[in-house]
Amino acid sequence: MLIERDVESLFASGYTFQEFDGSTITILGGTGFIGQWLIQALHEFGSNFGFSAEITVVTRDARNAHRMLVEELGLKLKITEYDFMSGSTDLEKSDFFINGATPSKKRTGLQNTDSVYTSSVNATHSIVRSAIKYGNTPNVVNLSSGIVYGSQELSERNQIEKSISITSNSPSAYLNAKIDSELIFSEAAVAGLINCISPRLYAFAGPGIVLDEHFAVGNFLRDGTEGKQIAINGNSSTMRSYMYPTDLTVWILTALLKPKNLNVNIGSEIPISMLDLANLISDMTSKKGVKILGDDKVASNYVPSTLCFRQNYGVSEQIDLSNGLERWIEWLIKSEIT
Repeated sequence: MLIERDVESLFASGYTFQEFDGSTITILGGTGFIGQWLIQALHEFGSNFGFSAEITVVTRDARNAHRMLVEELGLKLKITEYDFMSGSTDLEKSDFFINGATPSKKRTGLQNTDSVYTSSVNATHSIVRSAIKYGNTPNVVNLSSGIVYGSQELSERNQIEKSISITSNSPSAYLNAKIDSELIFSEAAVAGLINCISPRLYAFAGPGIVLDEHFAVGNFLRDGTEGKQIAINGNSSTMRSYMYPTDLTVWILTALLKPKNLNVNIGSEIPISMLDLANLISDMTSKKGVKILGDDKVASNYVPSTLCFRQNYGVSEQIDLSNGLERWIEWLIKSEIT
């Protein structure tokens, strides 16, 4: 479950989200990092502010979802099993949809290009099918990615919000899935079938990010908490920025209540190099320093502008990187104890 400081941060946002009272919310990708945060946040907001929403998680593995969300986290929700590799399906009527069905980790199928593209686009079509079937014009947040802008020059700060200029013919199934899902939802919104926004998500750091995948910040934290020197396997000049999940969650839920047909990014605007990030985490954990292994690789940049989102939704980033890392370490320690 969320640590106490995270619950306090959610409430300190100034939002109550009581508008969700009595509604139905369907989350595709509910067992992932973002899905778990959203479900827990809705539970905390509902318990504290006295409202109730019926949450449905659509997953290809109902048993695993029940273990993770009901048995381990104690959350009350409905679980529907469906594998979107099998095609699109008739989802039940829902007031709100959050589409986060694209695999983003090796263990969930990121390296299976057919799975990544097919499951993501079929999930997208399924939401539109539900809207057509019930005619209720649901609100939809489609979790897209900053990858849709293409490569970002190292000297470019920060990636502005703009229309996509590339097409879905990339070798990356993940990129193609994000581009085509945005297009499908945009067409459905223009047709009046849904109210939709597709925020392009960047990088995040906090509880739920796995430590043994391709996420540098997770790898660094794994090395540090194991008492090791932190290894930088990519170029140490690579630039990233990291938003903490409480901010991410509040931003997504705010957009879900009033989706607007805008080009928006979600993430932190404050860049940090991999070298500085590794040194920061080393100082907070092992104090063993850093070893650079990948400076022969090309440095990259992945940092957003969030001006459009902030101006339209009145939100701001509340938790800085150092604070977020402290909380993540606290969560890891508590998880080991329990």
